[in-house]
Amino acid sequence: MKVSQALSLFTHLIALIGFFTICVSGQVGVLGITIFLSSLFLSYINERYRKQYYLDQRFVTLLAFALLLYAFLSIVVFGKDAFNVILTFLIYTQVIKLLGRKDMRDYIQIFILSFFHFLAGTILTVDFSYVLAFVVYVSVALWAIIVLSMRKESIEASSNDDPRVVTPLFLSSTVIISFGIFAFTALMFVSIPRLKSGFLTSAFIRPEALKTGFSNEVKLGQVGEIKLDSSPVMRVKILNSDPESLPETIYWRGIALDHFDGTTWRASDTDYKMYKSDPEGVIRVKENGGRVLVQEIVTEPLDTDVIFAGSLPVGFKGIAGGRLAEFNDSYVLPVKLSYRLKYTAYSDLSNPRPRDLRQEKNKYPALIKRHYLQLPPMDERISELAREITKLDSNPYDQAVSVKRYLVTNMGYTRTLPPGTGEFPLEDFLFESKAGHCEYFATAMVMLLREVGIPARIVNGFVGGEWNEYGNFFLVRESNAHSWVEVYFPESGWVIFDP
Repeated sequence: MKVSQALSLFTHLIALIGFFTICVSGQVGVLGITIFLSSLFLSYINERYRKQYYLDQRFVTLLAFALLLYAFLSIVVFGKDAFNVILTFLIYTQVIKLLGRKDMRDYIQIFILSFFHFLAGTILTVDFSYVLAFVVYVSVALWAIIVLSMRKESIEASSNDDPRVVTPLFLSSTVIISFGIFAFTALMFVSIPRLKSGFLTSAFIRPEALKTGFSNEVKLGQVGEIKLDSSPVMRVKILNSDPESLPETIYWRGIALDHFDGTTWRASDTDYKMYKSDPEGVIRVKENGGRVLVQEIVTEPLDTDVIFAGSLPVGFKGIAGGRLAEFNDSYVLPVKLSYRLKYTAYSDLSNPRPRDLRQEKNKYPALIKRHYLQLPPMDERISELAREITKLDSNPYDQAVSVKRYLVTNMGYTRTLPPGTGEFPLEDFLFESKAGHCEYFATAMVMLLREVGIPARIVNGFVGGEWNEYGNFFLVRESNAHSWVEVYFPESGWVIFDP
């Protein structure tokens, strides 16, 4: 094979592999895949058979300018997710480079763009196919760099010769070298210790600058400004439903907390219940109530053992070891998530009708009353307020609606926590500042309901996310962390209320 032919082949291969690592993540839609592969094929035909199906250079310049303008407006003006916009920019910049005439500088730019595609794949992909792509990418990249150097030297020497130096021996020897590099890199990765983010956090972030995020407990009364963090925490791909049929708001449930001491919510000591996977590999934790949402969830390392799922989880699949523990309807792994985790969750989206909830009696099991009617010592005004809000209601559902309405109407949402809320944060929220974030609203609703004998609890997790219509998934960020309320009904079970 001549050097020029080898350069063309390896250039298009490395562009294809870089793009493949993005495709397997589901981040690119059918249209994007079609455009890229068509451009790649046309570019290779042009070089292999010396065709002239190139874009005019002026048109290439115009397209590049349009891409830059798109990226700028999307991020700065419309506030779209920067990662997705930059990824789109990189993909279509590669398309433009492939469709234009190429000199040595263009080949180098195609290599660089493919490398950025590959890095994006590292962020997006957890499939085993990425490991295979890594090995192939390293091999092809090594071939491409060597051949590019040879071609460059030939051009600089003003030689018209195009020697046949790319032999099977050359290819096989570089493959062996590539595997050696891969093995050495893997060995270094697992053997050299790496710094944990906790060191950097404690060293460089001031304690009063709180950051939103999921936690296994909720503590009120911390003074400071809550900083929104846009770091991704998980990607939730919907496998069995159109976006139009999804609920307007989706809650990614984490952990339910039942014990409040006046400042801090925790899960009280309770017996764990262990669940094992069935012969189909599914861990069934509850009976399916009707409408089931199937989700493929990929989580970043969150320093928690909690497993997330939409609304009310009824089953999980793909959990390593096939075991989960349950307490308070929260599901946990044997160890904390110090690595990316990919699994399938099944959730019941059935919502009982208000008229059915109004007919339910307020007769609760002893276990429910023991855990979910607990009250800490509090200001008597809270009990008086609860009775005043619900005095016209004849059933628990309407009482819950009245409490929610009162909080939404009379309290304001703020991320800047006022001073002086350390010792009695709930009392200060209800009677003094009348402003707080979701944890204050949820805490107030639970305490007011418990004061009138209605079992309730606070839930920590995430809400919503950025919908990606091409990949059919939600991108959930730290800033989507949220606390809400679940109210118990004897026949319907736990029902979500979000004040």
